[in-house]
Amino acid sequence: MKRVILLIFLISYPLLLIYPYWEWTPETGRWINPKYAPKPTPEEQWKYAMGFYNQKEWEKALREFRKLVKYYPRSSHAPEAQFMIGDCLEKLGKLYEAAKEYQKVFEKYPETKRWEEILLRQKKIADKFFEERSEGFLHRSKEWFTKTHWEKAGEIYRMILRNAPYWEKADEIKFRIGECFLNAGKFEEAVKEFEELIRDYPSSSLVEKASYYLCLCWVKKSEKYPNDADLREKAEKSLKEFIAQHPNSRFLEEAERTLRKVRNNGAKMLYDIAKFYEKQGDYTAAILYYEEAFKKFPDTYWGQKANRKKKWLKNFFTSSSSS
Repeated sequence: MKRVILLIFLISYPLLLIYPYWEWTPETGRWINPKYAPKPTPEEQWKYAMGFYNQKEWEKALREFRKLVKYYPRSSHAPEAQFMIGDCLEKLGKLYEAAKEYQKVFEKYPETKRWEEILLRQKKIADKFFEERSEGFLHRSKEWFTKTHWEKAGEIYRMILRNAPYWEKADEIKFRIGECFLNAGKFEEAVKEFEELIRDYPSSSLVEKASYYLCLCWVKKSEKYPNDADLREKAEKSLKEFIAQHPNSRFLEEAERTLRKVRNNGAKMLYDIAKFYEKQGDYTAAILYYEEAFKKFPDTYWGQKANRKKKWLKNFFTSSSSS
């Protein structure tokens, strides 16, 4: 019998160390370890948390505001406590986490009077991520395993638009979401955002810029897949349409310069194919591709070079056959 009692004691002792003491509290309706317990009332808990906040002890204030929201979610102090959680995280430099906690104010307490302040704070955080630049291998390697700053910015901008689709800055936010996708190399998503901006905010001053950035989406994607002729043609077509529809655009010179680059890339693609056949000794196929490069892109560097190469090959075979 003594051995059984000793065995029970040995098994239960570690549990007593982990869970030393729990109490049932009617105020919260929970079993609580006094060590982590909130104050008896939400008012006292609020004052306790604010005491740390006023002393700029952000970590301690954060912990106490979290307790208030957890144990007194329906109290009149809960919406403000949720806001203060975001505020503390922001002061601690945990901006992404802060933006998500601010979002919870909208989700849990939609009657909040701080909605515009929260929108501005979320926008400030998103703008900071948007303007961030990855420097060095270590920073970039971290982004491979976590969300990139573009993704974080885009996610927070989406929160803002979800919260206030008719906010006076909504078109600006929508454009930034498109830019985030474009910079992150997610071209189809970027196209969707720019198209929606043009459709949903037709009077916005950003419509023209969004139209040009639509072209850039196809340009960037065609550069990512240089051997995809369909993508290059789509990029060229979109640029030509933009130039025709916006003859006085401030992006006109850039669009024309980009169009020349796209066409030159198209000529180079055909030139490289011709060069491949030439190295393989298939001169008939090489001449055909050199001819096509010049025929489609006569105004480009590689088109002109292809024309010279075609003439040289034809002259070479003519002189060889005559001799």
